[in-house]
Amino acid sequence: MLAEERVPEATLSVSLIEQDSVWVGFIHQHTLYVRASSWSDVDVRESIMAVMELAESLECQNVALCVPKTANQIQPFVHDLLLVGFELIHPQAMQLKSSVQCNYICVGMEL
Repeated sequence: MLAEERVPEATLSVSLIEQDSVWVGFIHQHTLYVRASSWSDVDVRESIMAVMELAESLECQNVALCVPKTANQIQPFVHDLLLVGFELIHPQAMQLKSSVQCNYICVGMEL
């Protein structure tokens, strides 16, 4: 992608009682890609709904969540995402750098 075509990063802050988690994302080809600084300290259902609502308001057609492979409780978290309709995204399908492919599991959903 050419530099002038890049969309600046946006942040979405999801808060729980005394905890904050900053989710960093960008839009590429009608897809909102999101990476959270932490998945273990947020209300997953509320957070996913907020991301999906944001994607719809930005007129995105898809949402992709990138989960660090080193995250705590990654297996049950990804399993829960698959149960609610997310699908694993093959790393090469997103045309991301190999460092991203090696360090993250990405799941996506069509809106």
